[in-house]
Amino acid sequence: MASDSVEEFMNSALVTWVRTFESDGGGGLTYAALADGVFLYDVMLHIDPRDGGGRHVNRHPTDAASRLANLAALLNHIKTFYQVTSNTSKVTSNTSQVTSNTSQVTSNTSKVTSNTSKVTSNTSKVTSNTSQVTSNTSQVTSNTSQVTSNTSQVTSN
Repeated sequence: MASDSVEEFMNSALVTWVRTFESDGGGGLTYAALADGVFLYDVMLHIDPRDGGGRHVNRHPTDAASRLANLAALLNHIKTFYQVTSNTSKVTSNTSQVTSNTSQVTSNTSKVTSNTSKVTSNTSKVTSNTSQVTSNTSQVTSNTSQVTSNTSQVTSN
């Protein structure tokens, strides 16, 4: 990067934010410290302290290959963090859907229970009415027998 581009980058909002992770407030943060990937990897460890996919950084990179390996480890950690976060969001969303479905099932179960109680009550009423009809039929039969008997007596007299 040209000197003006480096200075502009070092004054950007992203670098200003990254400086907040430095123990001395970010005053000593340099472009080279960002480019070797060590400081940025440490920032990622503040955000997500879990091992970011098993890659570790070379704390004292001496060549472009080791700096590139550090940046690859950082990128891998970021990817792992977002995959875990994304999966957690999906699990949370699915859990919410299951909770909603469970609530609907509970509501429907309550309705079925209520309707079952109504059917049971109506069945009891029908049974009671059937008993009353049976009793009335017996009474009518008894009265018919009495009338027949009385008619027979009247006829024989």
